[in-house]
Parts: sequence; C-alpha cells; structure tokens
Amino acid sequence: STKNTLTHSRRAPARRARLSHVALAGRRGTRRGQTLVFTVSARTRVRLTLARADRNVFRLTLSAHQGQNHFSLTSFLRGRHLAPEHYVLTVRAGNRTVRLKLTA
Repeated sequence: STKNTLTHSRRAPARRARLSHVALAGRRGTRRGQTLVFTVSARTRVRLTLARADRNVFRLTLSAHQGQNHFSLTSFLRGRHLAPEHYVLTVRAGNRTVRLKLTA
C-alpha cells in the first residue's frame, strides 16, 4: 500500500485588493487636520504620494487591513506645513489609482 504524501503545497490564488471609497474627512486648518479614509477588499500595501506641479513632495507606503482604514495627513507630513499651493494626493492599491486635489 502506498501513502498519499503531499510533495507540493498549493496556495489559494491571490486575490487583488480593490481600493474604494477614498475621501478626506475633517477640516483643514484645525489642530487635528484632515484624515484620509479608504476601503480595501483585502489586506494590502497602499502607496500615498503627494505631488506639486509634477514634483513629488512626499511618498509613503503603508499596510492596510481589510475594510475601512484611516490615516492622518498630519502624520503623513510628519508635522511639517505645506506651502500654500495646489497639490495632488495619489492613493494607489492593487490596480486602482485615485487622485485627490488639495489646496494648502
């Protein structure tokens, strides 16, 4: 009699995380600042990029859990203040990219 031995482990195919419901919550100019709120369908890495006139100002990659995530823009900027200009915040996860226009 032969035993069935597993020689190769099989993983379930990886699902790509879907990014949805991207928005800014809170008010500018307050002590707490604004918070980025987004939803992902599975645990994934999310890349945030803040750009001004085609020049990246800040870039950060963070781990997001399944469901709704909150991330403070004040911590993203590490306490720095932005010059009063127009900026674009790009949120990227999986195969979706969302751009939010900001004015500092």
